[in-house]
Amino acid sequence: MKKRLIFVAVAALIPATVLLAYNEFTSRTAIKEQVDAKALEENRKATSEIERLIEGAKGLLAATAAIPAVQQAATDPSACKDALEPLLPAVPWIRNLFVLDLSGRLICEPTGMPLGQSFADRSYFKEVISRNAFHIGEYTHSRLTDVAVLPLARPVQNKEGRTIAVLTSGIRLDWLNDRIRDRGLGQRGALTIADRNGVIIARNPLPERFVGTRIPDSFQHLINGPAEGVMDVMSQDGTPRVIAYSPTTRPPEGLYISVGISKADAYSGVNRQTFIAALSIALGSVIAMAAAWLAGGLIRRPVNRIVSVIKAWQEGAGSARTGFRANDGDVELVGEALDRMLDELEQRSLEIKRSEGQRDLLMRELAHRVKNTLTLVQAIANQTFRGKEPELTRSFAERLIALAGAYDVLLGEEFAGGDIRAIVTTALKPHLAREDGVVLSGEPHLLAPNIALSLSMIVHELATNATKYGALSTEQGAIQVSWIVERERVTLQWQERGGPPVAVPTIEGFGSKLVRRAFGPDAEASVEIKYLLSGVRCELQFNTGEVSAHGDVGTLAAS
Repeated sequence: MKKRLIFVAVAALIPATVLLAYNEFTSRTAIKEQVDAKALEENRKATSEIERLIEGAKGLLAATAAIPAVQQAATDPSACKDALEPLLPAVPWIRNLFVLDLSGRLICEPTGMPLGQSFADRSYFKEVISRNAFHIGEYTHSRLTDVAVLPLARPVQNKEGRTIAVLTSGIRLDWLNDRIRDRGLGQRGALTIADRNGVIIARNPLPERFVGTRIPDSFQHLINGPAEGVMDVMSQDGTPRVIAYSPTTRPPEGLYISVGISKADAYSGVNRQTFIAALSIALGSVIAMAAAWLAGGLIRRPVNRIVSVIKAWQEGAGSARTGFRANDGDVELVGEALDRMLDELEQRSLEIKRSEGQRDLLMRELAHRVKNTLTLVQAIANQTFRGKEPELTRSFAERLIALAGAYDVLLGEEFAGGDIRAIVTTALKPHLAREDGVVLSGEPHLLAPNIALSLSMIVHELATNATKYGALSTEQGAIQVSWIVERERVTLQWQERGGPPVAVPTIEGFGSKLVRRAFGPDAEASVEIKYLLSGVRCELQFNTGEVSAHGDVGTLAAS
């Protein structure tokens, strides 16, 4: 009852919960659209700033490459040095400016570093030589200054437009990281710049942790993708963010730029509203369930009384009653009806006990008379067969004993029927010289009394034949009896092994006839006997028959 009342209380809160869920969905959808748009806008701003920086560097290199002294660096390195030297203090974001010949050898440098070093292995040098155009390189440790830079290079061309050298510089990554830090981000926001290989060249926050490291493989597909985009990610620093990214295929080509907005900050307002609404519903639920619990307790008291009376009655307290009156309430009406029913059941129980006593007396009398009858039949047979063939007398006596054994099984079940295993075991017992001579397999199952008696006689005849001629006539022989019961029909197999060779009899004896004809019509039996070299195999199929709760004494006696 309490659970039902609580269920009703909870069901009443479902509309409010559904409304909260709908508002939550619409609010978060709107917030997501706003956050995605803001992230994309911030990314475009950052990309524009980096693009302006690259364009400035590109213009600086173009102007420097046009200086005659730079174009003549191969023949007059000193003049080239004098031309480059004033530029370094004026441009704080570059670490150095130097000129390489077409073989990649250093031919001009303003800081006094030794000339002649080879930079032919640098990718930016190879790209400028092959494309004959300005190129943004990858994250690099400078051989001249031993600091991390982003290389920038362009061809130096003479008046005829022929490339005669390569002018190289590099953006200081420490300056670039200071620049994006000063640019400012929202609380727990992030800005990342990486080269075309996914190596981070600038990041805020935590540049000291991430600069020089490669973006994880799970995000590599974004770096060289075809277009900008927005997605939700778990950043490397463990902060859930919404990031907008621009791949290296978009200007400034060769650089990947992403801006991330903290989801916790972006959704803080809607999260706060959701928490307040959920808390209100939770408090309402607690109050509603508490009220339902208290009301349920009042309702359950008479119900518990009824249940306790039923349990007490089941445990044997036949005098237990509720004592309710119908005019006290609806539940009390049920209690009064229960009391009347228990009174009737108690009266019926007394009558059943008297009937069972009479039935037990009848069963004992019947058992006594059946055994006396069998004893009388055996005495008459002994008198009749006296002086006749001993084998005939013994065979009749054994069959009579098998019949008596079957009756013992039925009497043990109070004539409700006989268990297959008990019937087979009892019929085989007189014929076994050793315990391992027979293997039984099958589930217990009751057979009707007439079916049980017929099966007992058949098993006795098969065992007698096995003792005389089959598997039980040798020390090595054995019998396996197995059965299965499906849809109240039994399939039983008798298989002999290890006995003397078996031959098909030329004349069917009385025992074989008994095996084939022992079952009555109601058994719908089929009998198949095969005389195999390995031993006799007999398969029986028959109905289990109707088994009553207390047996059918009249039917048994008549059978």
